[in-house]
Amino acid sequence: MIPRTHRTGGRYRPYNYEHVSTSEPDRSLWQQRCQEMEENVRVTNALKEKADKDRIAAENHLVDVIRAARTLEVQCRAYQAGLEHLQDEFKSKEMDLRTKAAFDAQQIARLEAQLGTIGERHSCELSQIRADYQGRIRDYKLRLKEQDRCHSREISKLRDEFDACLRSLRKDIAEARDGRSSREPKEWFTLHERKWQEMLVPKDTHFQGLAACQIPWPVFRSVERIEDLTVADVKRYFQKKYPDELGSAWRADLKRWHPDKIGRLATLIHPDAWIDVQVGFSVCIQAMLSIQADRSNRD
Repeated sequence: MIPRTHRTGGRYRPYNYEHVSTSEPDRSLWQQRCQEMEENVRVTNALKEKADKDRIAAENHLVDVIRAARTLEVQCRAYQAGLEHLQDEFKSKEMDLRTKAAFDAQQIARLEAQLGTIGERHSCELSQIRADYQGRIRDYKLRLKEQDRCHSREISKLRDEFDACLRSLRKDIAEARDGRSSREPKEWFTLHERKWQEMLVPKDTHFQGLAACQIPWPVFRSVERIEDLTVADVKRYFQKKYPDELGSAWRADLKRWHPDKIGRLATLIHPDAWIDVQVGFSVCIQAMLSIQADRSNRD
């Protein structure tokens, strides 16, 4: 027979059966069963405590889940409202873009029409400009050909003059070496005067100064070295030039070849030839003074 139990404080507690008078075997059996029941009560109480804890934890978890669900619901509503706002804004922008695209299409069509008109007009102008340019090119080529012909003629003329001068110079050099001259005195006078004027105004942009042999010395031959210039040759030159009276032209030549006037040629003579030029001027003035003295004694 299973003993009865009573509830105490929410827990099951067995009766104390020690006062029950039974036989010894029954007593051992009952004690064993009581121990088993007490063990079952302890296990039941432990399971109940664990169940209570699990229930409390589940309730807390459920509360957290409900809170999270409410938060998610609020966020979803906010996201949905934002999405609806974005959809409305997108639709508005789409309408604006479509309107602008239609307007741009009209503008493009109008500009294409204008470009077609402008292109036709510019095509005509371009054809006219091309024809004008080609005409100018033809005229320019003709002018270039004419200039080339003129330059060729000038070059030929200059070459002929150079060849003539070269032949004359070679002839003068040969005559100077032989001590003779085929020119008339008047030709020498004209040649020296022209060379003197050219010497005073040099045309070469790279002019660095005259050498002694480049000065038109008053003799009937070319002077390659200043040692070849003698008083006798200078006297013979001026005696031919002034056979009768010594007038104003003589005074001009006397002033030209006077050593005191050599300073005006300082910028024209090369520094290395300065001493030779001074010697040449001294020879010339010595010959001229000798002629002047002879004429004075004769008169």
